[in-house]
Parts: sequence; structure tokens; C-alpha cells
Amino acid sequence: MHGGAKGSGGPRGEANGNYRAGQFTKEMLAGRKIWRASARILEQYRREGEREEKKAAREFTVILGSDRAWRQG
Repeated sequence: MHGGAKGSGGPRGEANGNYRAGQFTKEMLAGRKIWRASARILEQYRREGEREEKKAAREFTVILGSDRAWRQG
């Protein structure tokens, strides 16, 4: 029979002979997951801000009249 008791495997972390730099540890994976989620949230806020700026620009041109008339002075 192959395998062993449930959960038996090589030691975790630097005790394992195949350990390299730690980029796939539970802590690093969790940190990257949090970082990606926060980046998505920031990108969403940035896009919403752009929409609000465009909306304000459209309203401004409506208030001033046509865009061409305003440029011609």
C-alpha cells in the first residue's frame, strides 16, 4: 500500500529539502490574495471616479452651451 496516515507528508517550511524561497507558503499565498483583492477595489474606485469626472464634464458643457460655441469664444 502506498501513502500513509492522513496528513503524513514532508515537513513544512525550511525543514523540507525542496524548500526554495518561501513564495508558496500559506502566509505568502494569503498575502497575495489580499493584495489582489485590494487592487481590484482600488481599480473599481478609480473607474467610478473617471465616470464621475466625465459626467461632470458633460454637465459643464451643457451649462455653457455647445462645446464649439465655447471654444470659439
